Amino acid sequence: MGIALLLLGLVPLFFLGDLFVGGGAGAPASEDGDEAAQEGGQGNVSTLLGAQSDGTPLEPVTDDPQPYVGAPVEPGTIIDPNEDDADPVTGTPVDPDTVLDPIDTPGEGYERGSGTTLQQLLDRETDLRVGVERIGSEISETAELLSSDEADRITLANDGPGEGNLSDIDGTPLIHTDGMLGVIEGAGGDDTLVLGNSATYAFGGAGADNISAATGAAAIFGGTGDDMLRGGTGDGFIDGGAGDDVILGGDGAENLFGGAHAPDSASAADDDLIDGGAGDDRIAGGYGADTLIGGTGDDVIDHHGRVEQQIGWERHAFDWHIDDADDTLVGGTGSDTLIMDRADTGTGGDGADTFWIYHDHETGTGAADITDFDAGTDFLRVSLNPSLDHGELTVDVTASPDGADALVTVNGELVAVLRGAARADAIDLLVEVTPDLFA
Repeated sequence: MGIALLLLGLVPLFFLGDLFVGGGAGAPASEDGDEAAQEGGQGNVSTLLGAQSDGTPLEPVTDDPQPYVGAPVEPGTIIDPNEDDADPVTGTPVDPDTVLDPIDTPGEGYERGSGTTLQQLLDRETDLRVGVERIGSEISETAELLSSDEADRITLANDGPGEGNLSDIDGTPLIHTDGMLGVIEGAGGDDTLVLGNSATYAFGGAGADNISAATGAAAIFGGTGDDMLRGGTGDGFIDGGAGDDVILGGDGAENLFGGAHAPDSASAADDDLIDGGAGDDRIAGGYGADTLIGGTGDDVIDHHGRVEQQIGWERHAFDWHIDDADDTLVGGTGSDTLIMDRADTGTGGDGADTFWIYHDHETGTGAADITDFDAGTDFLRVSLNPSLDHGELTVDVTASPDGADALVTVNGELVAVLRGAARADAIDLLVEVTPDLFA
């Protein structure tokens, strides 16, 4: 019976022969397994049994249109979740109110302040901005000294060549220096400040101050009070501020301003004395009856003046040059430009000078007085108010009744008297109506 069961177990194997490729034992393999079975072969059942086959191996697939892309997952790289941590991290919840404590109580941390006088000047007149966040990146080497409210005397060292040079942007003095930049502020009281060879900003503050520059580039501001301000041998910028100031320029190229220049401060009529000294100076008197002296050099002397003029010398507003105060302008040696209105007296001095008169027949009285016009050498320029209708201009140059002077009239109105220049002619002058730049 055991033999019978064995035979029954082998019966299925005979039927599986048709499923495999191969011929009978010792016969060549056929390309068709069915054909081999029809010829009575047993088929290659050894393949099923795991024995070595002598059949032809299959070629690997190398042109699969959709191959598997990706890296196999290494079992050792998978981290199983920790579901039974005996000591989990709990932490403390964050209270939003404790993350940032804003400073809202006076006296805590940094507070906004008014800044120093120099910082106020640069903040008002330029694009320079300073603050705590810029410390170390935009604050150069400076030394700042603030005096008391009493009468102080401060003298800085002058033991070497002058340092720095000075330029301006829209009338604001900017000092450039590779060395130390000093800042002195007199505060209140009648102060005496003597600057040295270092480039320096000096602010007199309130009181009648006496400030003198030396060899370094200097920007000096007298502040309120009747100040005495002296330039040095370096480039200089001196602004007397309010009060009857005396400003004496040095040997360098300087910008000298007497007092208030803006229309909103026209009531502050200060009577200043400004002497440019040597060098090519730019002098502006401001409101008030001023005495302005150019000294040697090719100077520009403006009886009034506004800082906006420095943007374009011949392109500005007409009313910037009208104050109807009795100013005296003296050019000195050199080819000077004297800017006046109908109430002023001008003396050119030696050199080929230009007298520039702003005349408005609706304001003020009288005519500009030029004491030493040299026909053929000096030149007269007359600018009329562009807001008025002047019609067709009629310009005449005639001799005075005594034959000593020349009288210049525009549309029949006397605008200038040229002393001792009876030979003057229309070729010596220009009359214009120029539109305002900011009209």
